[in-house]
Amino acid sequence: MSKKAIVNETASLCGHRTQFVDVNGLRTRYYDVGHGDPLLLIHGGNPSGTSSANTWTLNLEGLGKKFRVLAADRLACGMTDNPPDKKDYTMAATVEHMSNFIVTLQLEGIHLVGQSTGGYVAARLAMEHPENIKTLTIVDSATLGPPVGDFLQRRRILFSAVPKDKSSPTYFADQYRYRMSVLSYTTDHISDDWIEAAAYMRSLPKAMKTAEELDEGDTNPFRQSLKTHKEETFAWIQEGRLNMPTLLYWGRNDLSALFEIGVTLFEMISQTNPNVRMLVVNRAGHFHYREYPQEFNHNLISFIEFWSSHI
Repeated sequence: MSKKAIVNETASLCGHRTQFVDVNGLRTRYYDVGHGDPLLLIHGGNPSGTSSANTWTLNLEGLGKKFRVLAADRLACGMTDNPPDKKDYTMAATVEHMSNFIVTLQLEGIHLVGQSTGGYVAARLAMEHPENIKTLTIVDSATLGPPVGDFLQRRRILFSAVPKDKSSPTYFADQYRYRMSVLSYTTDHISDDWIEAAAYMRSLPKAMKTAEELDEGDTNPFRQSLKTHKEETFAWIQEGRLNMPTLLYWGRNDLSALFEIGVTLFEMISQTNPNVRMLVVNRAGHFHYREYPQEFNHNLISFIEFWSSHI
């Protein structure tokens, strides 16, 4: 890859240096920490300025002692460009963008980790390009898991008291802090710099455009695109295409991606994959990798190192 393809930018966002790369015409922001086999972290959330790779900032340094850790803002997330057309706010385009990111950075022999919506993206990448994926870790992903109850209704109840005063100068920050607090079991990890960075990215023109083009309801084109895409993904899992060592890592007290979703997903994958494992963290919410970053890093490293010596 040409050095000219990457523009290095020093950023104070959450205290980590960020980089930008052109991925098929889409300016894409990412973190690149450490050396060794590539470990790609894929964040969750719908397309939004507040959904970004910043969610991994408490894990980058520790994991970077063992791997080359990369964490990119997904399509139309964080500071990565929006798609050129509203019709391209789809799960297929999201997966393709991350696949193109891998190709652009010439990554090989990857350990994939995806959280929430990013767990779906990671699983799909693993099945589309199994020759390039060594291990897969899925963290609290209702998006990938079979439905348990009404997910959208559960979210509406959880976020029923979200701040609504758009005239407030801290509106974006207040909304994001509220949402992250509701989804967490402990809140010490919700730092001011994390919130302020999210609010800043949400205020950018590209994020404002994303919010205008997407809504939170059933007509959201991103969610609509997932329905058909997910049917195919489930069929692939049942056919045994998710066959690399796979870890499901779940927060027992996740109020969004319920523990029962993780168990149901484990049962589905285990029918065709003998090398699937599940770890459950008690007193932990949707972001337990931030709530207990040292424990998460240790367990993830142990899983990867074990299977790297057995495959």
